[in-house]
Amino acid sequence: MRLEKTLLEECSVLELGLRKELESFPEKRFGKGEIVVRQHSFVRSIPFLVDGLLRVYRQTEDREIVYYYMRKGDTCGLSLGACLEDKMIESEIAAAQASQVIFIPSVKVLEWQRVYPSWNNYLFHTFAFRQQQLLTAIEEMAFSKMEKRVTDYLSALLKQGGSSTVSLTHQQLANELGTTRVVISRILKSLETRGAVQLLRGAIQIKKNMFVSFQN
Repeated sequence: MRLEKTLLEECSVLELGLRKELESFPEKRFGKGEIVVRQHSFVRSIPFLVDGLLRVYRQTEDREIVYYYMRKGDTCGLSLGACLEDKMIESEIAAAQASQVIFIPSVKVLEWQRVYPSWNNYLFHTFAFRQQQLLTAIEEMAFSKMEKRVTDYLSALLKQGGSSTVSLTHQQLANELGTTRVVISRILKSLETRGAVQLLRGAIQIKKNMFVSFQN
């Protein structure tokens, strides 16, 4: 594993011993949609993302609630907590795109806390950062109108991809926003009627006047 400038390195300068230990772990590859950590399982090692994008979410009977995404150099605060407390994790991690992951055993997580100051800084930063992400997700679900959340999410996809057409089903959008497909379909149909989007099979075309339509 070749470590570049990541969240871990931004916390403090990596000790040579820690760098060598991290680089000694084998990488495991996951294709898009593959499960990295399964919900309601015991976490014996924490995932550290070498490359790609991981999606951390909770699966309920009728919907998914996305907590946050893991990017290069990230680990999962929820996995870390479950690992250190020897408890089952109440969320699931899946590859949002092709990803490479190493798994750090709980014994190493504890050992490195005693040996490497940079590792302690990294864990503290991870807990604080993930807590803020969870609070933001809760606030959005509790206080933001769903139609605004839909347009904000589509806007973010538009900026990331650069294309006005995004490959996204109504169910996938519902999963991302923690609601039901029926609610999303109703909102998208309303936006289409107002000329803000065009609904395609398995995709959504975003019109230039989407935000004007939303404000009106």
